[in-house]
Amino acid sequence: MLINQVGSINVAGVGQNDVTASSVLINQAGSLNLSIVSQFDVTASTDFINQTGTMNQATISQFFDVKESNILINQAGVMNDALVIQESGTRLSSVAINQAGSMNMADITQTTTTLSNASTTQIGSNNMHATTQTGIRQTAIVVQIGNGNMGAISQ
Repeated sequence: MLINQVGSINVAGVGQNDVTASSVLINQAGSLNLSIVSQFDVTASTDFINQTGTMNQATISQFFDVKESNILINQAGVMNDALVIQESGTRLSSVAINQAGSMNMADITQTTTTLSNASTTQIGSNNMHATTQTGIRQTAIVVQIGNGNMGAISQ
């Protein structure tokens, strides 16, 4: 599924249940845009959200028996938010959030997951991140380049 949006105050939403080999690609350029992807019981999925501008928000939620999932969120601009939640039986999954600009927030939560990876890269100033992982064999990597950045990892 491909969604391209240019301008302000756009909303892109995708909901999936019980699918295999799914691909979601959302591109948004502008301000105050919102992307939401919700997936349940998904195998071999790839989700990519690319946002440029100011005060955009990207949210990806995956629940119940998600296997081999790859998530990538790229945001460039100011005051953007990225949130990824993976819960209840997710395994062999990876999440990467890349943000360039200032006052951005990245939040990754992986609970009751197995062999999952979380990566956050933030370039700019006054950015914040939080990564929370519970489960077996989790990996978290965070890179922050700039001034006044803050972050936390909980495993």
